Amino acid sequence: MARDLGKETFLERIFPAWSMKTVSPKVLARWVVILFCLAVWTAILVALLR
Repeated sequence: MARDLGKETFLERIFPAWSMKTVSPKVLARWVVILFCLAVWTAILVALLR
């Protein structure tokens, strides 16, 4: 089945649109905690390397 390339962009092909309903709040909270920890460790490393 051929895709209608006129209706989709390159980014839509790479990152297909998926609704936020597919992401559970538990998984979302876990990623928020991971990103927060990475930000804290990055700030600590920057402070120590200056």
